[in-house]
Amino acid sequence: MIGTLKIFVALILTLSTSVVGRNPKRGFPLVTGNEGDLVKANNGQCSWFYNWSPSPSPAVVPPGLAFVPMQWGRENIAQFVNTVRKSGAKTVLSFNEPELGGQSNIPPGEAAQLWKQYIQPLKNVGVRLGSPAVSSAPAGIPWLASFIKMCTGCTIDFVVVHWFGEGANNFIGYLESVHATFPQYSVWVTEFACTSGNSGGTYADTSWFIELIGWLLDTAIFLTAALKFLDDPAQAWIERYSWFAFARNLDGLQSNLLDRNGNLNALGTSYIAGSKGLRSHARRRRRTIGT
Repeated sequence: MIGTLKIFVALILTLSTSVVGRNPKRGFPLVTGNEGDLVKANNGQCSWFYNWSPSPSPAVVPPGLAFVPMQWGRENIAQFVNTVRKSGAKTVLSFNEPELGGQSNIPPGEAAQLWKQYIQPLKNVGVRLGSPAVSSAPAGIPWLASFIKMCTGCTIDFVVVHWFGEGANNFIGYLESVHATFPQYSVWVTEFACTSGNSGGTYADTSWFIELIGWLLDTAIFLTAALKFLDDPAQAWIERYSWFAFARNLDGLQSNLLDRNGNLNALGTSYIAGSKGLRSHARRRRRTIGT
């Protein structure tokens, strides 16, 4: 069993990606309740984050990690411009999955009017404006196309999408279809994750052997292929991306980047710290089983 574990470790080290310093594309969404863990992203590869709100409070933001404000829905939208101006942010996000009833749930016509009144004015002070973030559900891209058509006079600097599913080829195919539909815009992928094999638990709550096998089969291969595509200079139209999510636990998903103690798990070590951090993670794990 120990020999098999070492082979798995070697495979993970081979599959991991390494970027020197901060990656200007790479970021993450910070789930509420995990603000105190943000220090674990210090000196990592990620250069930005968001938390579905206009303010990072009460998080202490590490140097070199930029916060991107977001107007999630209609609520308190009149205060958004002043909040962003006071923060000095240079980029904003807007309306989370408005095509879905369980999310911000805003028809494209109404979203266009809200945008013109409350978000477009930020362009006058040099802020870059991201479109509403749509899901990869069938209604997502049509909703975004309708919004762009209705939002006459709006300055949309980039379009924003989400994707959850199985298979890196499916993920890549989806992004290529987004690019083909909106070729005039760069793309931000502000939520994405592999859902293969998820059962609602966290690998951090199981033995290292089960965690390692699960991460390798369900996520590592996907992540390696996805990051290779996202970071490829040929995909300059992909401006930023963020894995879902910087959290200790995610209901129904095993894509959390932190373990139950708030430390980077194997996935988080690879995504945030890179291959050097992953080797440290592997060494710590090996010591726990006496190798």
